[in-house]
Amino acid sequence: MNIPHPLTARRIEIGLDGASAHWLAADPVMSHFFNAMSCLIPPVERVVIRILRELDSTTLPEQIARDVQGLIQQEAWHSRIHRQCNDALTGCGYRAAHRIGQALEKVLNTAVDVLPRQLVLSLPCAFELHTSSLSLAVLEQGQAWGLEDPRTQPAPGRVLHWHALEELEHQDVCRDLLHALAIHRAWYIGATLVMLPVLAAVVWLTHLYYLHADRSLYRGGSFLRFLGCGLKPSGPYMTLIRGVFGRLWSGKSDFGRIGRAGVARRLEDYAP
Repeated sequence: MNIPHPLTARRIEIGLDGASAHWLAADPVMSHFFNAMSCLIPPVERVVIRILRELDSTTLPEQIARDVQGLIQQEAWHSRIHRQCNDALTGCGYRAAHRIGQALEKVLNTAVDVLPRQLVLSLPCAFELHTSSLSLAVLEQGQAWGLEDPRTQPAPGRVLHWHALEELEHQDVCRDLLHALAIHRAWYIGATLVMLPVLAAVVWLTHLYYLHADRSLYRGGSFLRFLGCGLKPSGPYMTLIRGVFGRLWSGKSDFGRIGRAGVARRLEDYAP
């Protein structure tokens, strides 16, 4: 099912002057969860871009080729904005996060070099399945996670909202691409199931690093809240896992209560 309009790179700009590492409702645990996600987005996005650029677009239907090009442009801007956020965090003293991202990118590029081609071509869809699952949760239950709290700082909150909306746009493009490439669904399921524990573990360890680095892990019950963040059904980790398996089971894109049209309307606030 092709998307109803071509993907467009909405090149937002942000200013992070005055933003703090605990930007989400002054909550170090939830702030650092999304900081950990931000740390890992640029390397993952660059690997997705590499895979898509190595495709022979002349063999694709014209609309899908245009959608893939739009997806590449969006992913490149996501990577740029998150590098800006990550540089700000590095300047606050979280210096190991940059090395974590570099290590992940090296591992993923090695995997692209050695894995079967069908599995490699399934990776963009597998990655998008993870990000769209979390993105829908951000949009639908962000209030419970503090996104509407008056203490939440506007610039990083805007980045999160914009990125979540664009990730939902990617679902149909990736599915159309797999269909056009005649990639069997088993490869896509395999890629998703392989990446889920890897990405979840790397996010969890990066999350733990951020909390340890500023010592917030050891204050105010944050350690127990960190464990709860990973284990509670309403927390981001379990929400991500449920979303991934739900999409695998249904075999369909999921725009939740917002719907495709609702996503398009909200994205008008970020018009290029």
